[in-house]
Amino acid sequence: MREGVGCALGFDKLIDTGDNSTLCFRPITPVIQSSMRIIWKEHNVLSKLQELFFKELEKNIG
Repeated sequence: MREGVGCALGFDKLIDTGDNSTLCFRPITPVIQSSMRIIWKEHNVLSKLQELFFKELEKNIG
C-alpha cells in the first residue's frame, strides 16, 4: 500500500521516476558527488549469473 509520504536518498537514474511512476527525484543542492563501489566477500563462490555480471562490468569499466 502506498501512503503518499516518505523519502529516501539515492543516486539519480537508478529507478524509474518517469511520467508513469509514483516516485519522483528531487536533486539535493548544492550537488553532492559520490563514487559508487561494488563490494562482495573475498573468495566467495560466484553463481554463473554473478560471473557474467562481473565480466560485463569489467568490460565496461575495465
